[in-house]
Amino acid sequence: MEAHEVKVQVLSDEESWELFKKNAGDVVLSTGIKELAKAVTRECCYLPLAIITVGKAMCGVNDVRVWKNALKELQQSNLEVKGMDDVFVQLKFSYTRLRNSELKSCFLYCSLYPEDHEISSEELIEYWICEGLIDKRETRDDNMNKGACHFG
Repeated sequence: MEAHEVKVQVLSDEESWELFKKNAGDVVLSTGIKELAKAVTRECCYLPLAIITVGKAMCGVNDVRVWKNALKELQQSNLEVKGMDDVFVQLKFSYTRLRNSELKSCFLYCSLYPEDHEISSEELIEYWICEGLIDKRETRDDNMNKGACHFG
């Protein structure tokens, strides 16, 4: 079997910012937040997965203090985890920002799947229900609706 090397490049500064804005929303254009959001974007090391993950974690956050704290956490994480892929730093950041232990458990459950495995949301929600990761509702439809909230 012949192997081919494919060079994957990081995004440019402008591409990174556009991707971050798309995932974090218009709040990043607010006075006092824009420069912090750009700094947060740079902490994602121009990596698309990191930018998307952190952008979604910060979506709708309009408190300057929360942005300052997020930037500081990312900077400290980058210093603390020398040698670890930058994406893992942003994933850790996003994980710690999840609202509750239920969401964190559901997030961790996804790590049981092999890399690049296509995961059906309905199948995943069924597993979450069976494992007790989301509280059981009166009907199957209610359970599926509750699980679907975790994808929003």
